[in-house]
Amino acid sequence: MSESSPGATSVTLPGSDETPDDADSQLSQGAKKALSLCLKAVAQEADQAQCGETLDALERLLPGLESSDIDKIISEPAYCAIRQRLLRVRAQTWFTQECELARRMLEHDPATALLSLFGDHIPREAYADELAVLRPLHPQKILILGSGACPMSAVVIQDAFPLTTVVGLDRSQEACTLSARLLAASSYSAVTIQHGEAQNPKNIGEFDCVIMALTIGVDEAEKRRIISELKTHANPDTVLAVRTAVAWGRVLYPAIDLPEIAEQAAMQHVGSSQQRSIAVPIRMGDLRA
Repeated sequence: MSESSPGATSVTLPGSDETPDDADSQLSQGAKKALSLCLKAVAQEADQAQCGETLDALERLLPGLESSDIDKIISEPAYCAIRQRLLRVRAQTWFTQECELARRMLEHDPATALLSLFGDHIPREAYADELAVLRPLHPQKILILGSGACPMSAVVIQDAFPLTTVVGLDRSQEACTLSARLLAASSYSAVTIQHGEAQNPKNIGEFDCVIMALTIGVDEAEKRRIISELKTHANPDTVLAVRTAVAWGRVLYPAIDLPEIAEQAAMQHVGSSQQRSIAVPIRMGDLRA
């Protein structure tokens, strides 16, 4: 997306080693570096490769900062001015990187590609929250919103619940095609991939649990709209397990600001600076959206 996209904010973007002149003098050196990387990523929006490298560097830096540093970054006027663009850039770059990874895996060794990710790239522990939500439910049918081009969550959940029907849904036809090929090649053909919009999945009333990925909804407003639409179509007893940003993840990803979810997230989050997000469970009927 270009910097002239509707809703883009006009700001002066410093170079990679600069911080805005009016940046809070109380920022630590690490926080100043993180703020510079945020601004740099937005400036590189048209160059996916460079932007991806900058965002990767930012994701390595942020977990090492104090929570007070994260709060200061988020409240900085220079960050606030570009936040919507930064979230959009992070979402688009995530999608591009995941599709590229899926294509490489299909070219190299599709039969073992998905399983090879665990331990090297995506630890199974990354989905511990979702599994903790699902175990007491004994679900018969699970829907994953935002299953992506590399459907790791679908693999983990299918392994944990081999008798459960797992359906992944993504709005990108490219992601659906790549993930379906990977699943079929990796003997996970029991997982079904559907193309569609997250806010109105087909036959949502049939599912015991709906899992909403962190990357569903580019910002808080879009996440609210999607959840509101889901409530309209789902059964009241269907459990929604929704990923929301916490700690340092709030710099790059949206945190769900619906009170009933935000309150539970605050209680559930124990303050680990290493966490990017957590999955919060809530019954559709308990949503006030």
